[in-house]
Amino acid sequence: MTDVRIVATGEKWIGHEVGSFSAAITAMMDSAKKELAMTVFVISDTEILSAIERALNRGVFVQIFMYDNPETDKFFFDHLLGLRENYKHAGIYVIKGNVLHAKVLVSDARRVLIGSANPTFSGMVKNYEMGLIVEDSSVAQKVLTLLWRLA
Repeated sequence: MTDVRIVATGEKWIGHEVGSFSAAITAMMDSAKKELAMTVFVISDTEILSAIERALNRGVFVQIFMYDNPETDKFFFDHLLGLRENYKHAGIYVIKGNVLHAKVLVSDARRVLIGSANPTFSGMVKNYEMGLIVEDSSVAQKVLTLLWRLA
């Protein structure tokens, strides 16, 4: 049976059986045992970057598909690119030409977070954003198959 939960940002949406995006992302990253795959349009949330590195330090295979976005702070962009230099099990793919705007995180090919929030301060705290966590390995595998087409 598929388990689906809502996550959100924004003070009027959090609570009432709705979890926070940021907490969901870090929990998924911190509980991953084998692999993580995610898409990034823009990133500047240091806690999420730390969670990515904690996963890599545990030996989790991490794939990040990121848009070559001029709005991205060069520090964060270069930091992500540096991960593939420092970790042989980090796959960092820069998507050029077409805009990669999807916000997806897949953990251990069984849990998927799909939503509207970018991993930035605004996306995690300031804006009203919404997403779903789906616990279903067949859905996760379909999402991973689409992501791997970008590599």
